Amino acid sequence: MRPHRQELTSIEDIQANLVEQIKRFRGPTGPDNVAYTATDENGQRVGFIWLIESTSGFTAAVFAWIMCVYVETGFRGQGIGRHLMELSEKWAKEKGLIDIILNVSNENTFAIRMYESMGYEVEARRYIKKLVPAQGDIGG
Repeated sequence: MRPHRQELTSIEDIQANLVEQIKRFRGPTGPDNVAYTATDENGQRVGFIWLIESTSGFTAAVFAWIMCVYVETGFRGQGIGRHLMELSEKWAKEKGLIDIILNVSNENTFAIRMYESMGYEVEARRYIKKLVPAQGDIGG
């Protein structure tokens, strides 16, 4: 989270914004979202991206959140992911959003290189602690 944004937003604004966001999620149409698909020459889907308009619970800033992006293994490295990302950025800009956010696994170095080449920067880290060992793990 960017500290300067948090300083610009009051607790009351954040609370009101969260209430509105919950109403949208629970409403008949849900959050404003879009999905794009990429197909090969035979019309088979080879990739997709899904994003929503979301609001930060900490800053009340409205942004585009990429929920999921995927390109079939045999089609990676051909610009499909980049094209899907560009479509998403266009959608977000047309809505007047100033940020687009996504999560990516540390191990997904191919995607990380693409995101960084497109101007994306690391803003936060997510930590996880396994409370139950995975099946087959030996633990004490």
